Amino acid sequence: MSGDEKLRELIEKAHQADAPPSLERLLAREPRRSRAPLVLVAGLLASAAALFFLSRLRQQSPPPPLVELRLPARAPLDFLLDTPGADLWRETPRFDTKGLWP
Repeated sequence: MSGDEKLRELIEKAHQADAPPSLERLLAREPRRSRAPLVLVAGLLASAAALFFLSRLRQQSPPPPLVELRLPARAPLDFLLDTPGADLWRETPRFDTKGLWP
């Protein structure tokens, strides 16, 4: 007996009990009662309670203190943003009658 045949035999032996139930047995059992309405009501009650307590908590807490941020006038690496000819992009070019750039 080769290794493949032995493995195939072991797999078949392990899956002998995997047969599906008969149709008669499935039709004879009682249908399960759905718990969906109970779960829905419990979820709604839990969310309502959470909203109630959060609204109470929010009403009782003092407002957070105002924080003033002071930023430096220029960041240390702002000089990298200054490119040659950047002044040309800050205003609209004008053409005079001589045809020269401003």
